[in-house]
Amino acid sequence: LSTLTLSFCGLDIGVHYRDPEVESIKFYTEELGLLSGIKPVENVKARYENRGLNFKGFNEISVAAATLDQILSEYLETSEIDFVSIDVEGTEIDVLRGFDLQKYSPRVLVVEAHEKERKALDDYLIIEKKYFKGREVKGNLFYLRDKPDIKFLNDIIIDCEIEKTIHPLGNAYSIFGKAHQKYERKRVKWYWLFKKLIKIIK
Repeated sequence: LSTLTLSFCGLDIGVHYRDPEVESIKFYTEELGLLSGIKPVENVKARYENRGLNFKGFNEISVAAATLDQILSEYLETSEIDFVSIDVEGTEIDVLRGFDLQKYSPRVLVVEAHEKERKALDDYLIIEKKYFKGREVKGNLFYLRDKPDIKFLNDIIIDCEIEKTIHPLGNAYSIFGKAHQKYERKRVKWYWLFKKLIKIIK
């Protein structure tokens, strides 16, 4: 870890895969800020009700748009990427189709996906792009470039407590029901996972 260099670049850009000449796209925002994206989330009303809140609808705004390839070519000084995490509320394939996996060839891809998106992801990443499915952790799917990493990743012990998350807007927007209690009883050693992944990507 002493040799690990971290850099952060926060960009307010809508990532898509369509015509590279497209400079802006519609972005749907909502009060919680958890379900905003380039297409409305289907069960957003139920998620609000789960928090005891009233869903007031989406607001449409226009945001700058780019493919992931365009962003990387402008802000990344190398084509070497070891670890990529994607969590975009249903538009995972859109992001991936604008990402040249042959050029960048990340060793580990983690994609947060709901059940209905998983087949399309498997078809694209496993069948078309020849990645291997490594494992799943709480809805996060691990795809690996190199087959030997499958056993290495699955040997990781998950054993630590998951802390309750407070929404930035306060307790009224947070969930403290049975789901959180169940997750707290489930012990997950995330720091082991992080250390092992660092070993994978060095």
